[in-house]
Amino acid sequence: ARNELTTAMQMQKQRKRKAQIMQNDRVMCYMCIGVSLISECMALFLRIHAKSKQRQSSGKRTGIQ
Repeated sequence: ARNELTTAMQMQKQRKRKAQIMQNDRVMCYMCIGVSLISECMALFLRIHAKSKQRQSSGKRTGIQ
């Protein structure tokens, strides 16, 4: 009976460990997705920002001329 109990406990421990590993994987996955989304947004923002800066500088140039 004791052996059965210990094996059951070990099985539970293994299951818990597996669940934790899966959870960690999920967290990593979410983090990767989040980072890629943020970097894409930043790239888009920088592109838009650069365009608006170019427009401003060209406007200034034409104003001076």
